[in-house]
Amino acid sequence: MTRRFRLRPLTPVHIGGKERLAPEDYVLDGDVLVRLKVSSILSALSPELRRSFEREIDAGRLRPAQEIVGNFWRRLPPSERPKFEQYRTRVGEGAREELRQLVARPERSGEVAALPRNPYTGDVVIPGSAIKGAIRTALVSMRVNGEAKEAFERAASNQPNKRARVLEETAFGYRSSATESDPLRLLKVSDASWPAAAVRVDRATLHKLGNGGREDVQIYLERLECRADGVSPPECEVTISLREEAALTPAERCLFRVLFDWDKLFLACGAFFVGRLQAEGHRFEEVRRFAGEWWPSQQEVNTGLLLRVGRYCHFDSLSVDGFREGWNAQRREPIREIGSTRTLCETAGGKRLPFGWVLLEPV
Repeated sequence: MTRRFRLRPLTPVHIGGKERLAPEDYVLDGDVLVRLKVSSILSALSPELRRSFEREIDAGRLRPAQEIVGNFWRRLPPSERPKFEQYRTRVGEGAREELRQLVARPERSGEVAALPRNPYTGDVVIPGSAIKGAIRTALVSMRVNGEAKEAFERAASNQPNKRARVLEETAFGYRSSATESDPLRLLKVSDASWPAAAVRVDRATLHKLGNGGREDVQIYLERLECRADGVSPPECEVTISLREEAALTPAERCLFRVLFDWDKLFLACGAFFVGRLQAEGHRFEEVRRFAGEWWPSQQEVNTGLLLRVGRYCHFDSLSVDGFREGWNAQRREPIREIGSTRTLCETAGGKRLPFGWVLLEPV
C-alpha cells in the first residue's frame, strides 16, 4: 500500500554530506548568497587570468582566487549573470556579516555547508533514506522495548561487544549477513524535491547547558525554511510504500520473521519521536522559548508522522529508548538519556531553534 505525505519542516533542517562551499564558489550580493558556476567562469576567463587563478589555488591563496571569479561575475551586466550562477539563497542576518568578514580574511575559510541539489534546477533533493532511517530507529525502539526486549537482553549478554548489531537483529528477527530477511526491505520512501527558493543560509552554534550557549564553535549552512520562520510552506511530497502481510507471497511470509503494518509504523513513530521532542523541550529552555511558533499540535501528531531527520539530530534521537550507551568525554561518564548540548540554528529575530523536526502530513 502506498501513501502520500506533505513534508512540513517545523524547525530548520540540514541534510547534507561533506560538500562545502568555499569562498571561491560563491559571492554575497546584498542579503543573497550566489553560488557560482566556477567551471563556466574559468572557461570564460582570459588565459592569463585562468593561469592566475590556478596558481593561487595551487599555492593555497584562496582570497586572491576568490577575487578573480567574484570580480568576473560582478563586472557582468545583470542580464548576463544568471549564465554563471547555479542558484541563489537568502542569507540570515547573523550569518551575513560574519561571512563577509570571513571571506575577506585569508586565514579564515568562510565555508558554507551545502544541501544536496539538483544540478539542473537548483532544487534541494531530500533523500528518502533520511526519512526511512528515522522510521527505522522508531521501529527498533518499539520492538526492543516491547515484544523483543527479553530476547535482546539474552542475546546482548552473550555478545556484549556487539550490542548495537544485536539490537537491530533482535528487533527485526534477521541476521545482518542475511539482509534479504530485513523486514524494512518492504518499506520504500521516495526522494523529495524541495524548491530552491525555500532555502536559507544561517549560522548554527553549539548551546551548552550552564553557559548561556556561548561557544566558539560556529557553523554556516544551507537549511530548509520551516514553520518557525513564519512563511508559507512550499509543496513537497513524499511517497511511502509499505507491503503488509496480506500483500506477500507464501514464500515471502516465510522469509520475514517480523512484519510491520501501517498502524505499527504510526504507533512507533508517535511514541518515539514525541518522547524525544518532550525530553528535549524539558531539558533545554532554548527549545521551549519559541515552541509556540513551531511545536506540533496533538491533532497533527495523531494524524501524521512526527520525525527528526538530517544532521544535528543528536544522540538521543538516533538511539533507542532504554538502551542508550553514549559517552560524555568531558565528564567521563555514560549518557543514558539526553546530553547537555544542542546545536541550534539562528533565524530571523534572534531565535535559536533545534534542528531536524519535521511533520509528514497525509495527503
